[in-house]
Amino acid sequence: MIRRISVAVLAAALILVGTATPAAARPVVVSAWEAVDLDGSNLWLVVYGDGWTYSLDDDASVCGGGLAKVYGPGTLDPDQNLTSADWTVSCASGPVLGPFHVRFRTSTPPLVMRDSMGVIWLRTS
Repeated sequence: MIRRISVAVLAAALILVGTATPAAARPVVVSAWEAVDLDGSNLWLVVYGDGWTYSLDDDASVCGGGLAKVYGPGTLDPDQNLTSADWTVSCASGPVLGPFHVRFRTSTPPLVMRDSMGVIWLRTS
């Protein structure tokens, strides 16, 4: 229970990244997503208007388990849907892996997104 609360707090913190900068310099959040990874772990993703992406994996198998931050530049289509990203995985246990190129296909309306690894993302905002 404590772990789920901690992960939820970390996911919320992703949305607040950059709040220490002046308002004019803050990137705009264009969407937020959640998913269950193929390994059963929970994923949260925030996409910013400048294309930057931040994600959390609460039990990343690529890291041997444990929390991982996933981040990197993405490409947005004209409707600000994420089409691809080059992700780096930073494992809480130490290793940094990647970058990994991931492609995305978004439904119309943009409520569901599937990535090239087979993960189905549900839009939360």
